[in-house]
Amino acid sequence: MRKGTLCKVVINGHKPSQLGDKVLILQSRQSLAHPDTLLFTGINLRTNKKHHYYREDLEVINESR
Repeated sequence: MRKGTLCKVVINGHKPSQLGDKVLILQSRQSLAHPDTLLFTGINLRTNKKHHYYREDLEVINESR
């Protein structure tokens, strides 16, 4: 996934739940706690707030070009 990718939250890791919400990816980076894991920063299009997501929390709807 890269900047501009549209995703759907498929595993809830936030409270309140974001399950099913659409997220626009803003950037990716390595996790400090787990260097072999990518974290994605995205904006939740329902709440208009930035959050961090793991790859397994998201399903790609539309890949950016």
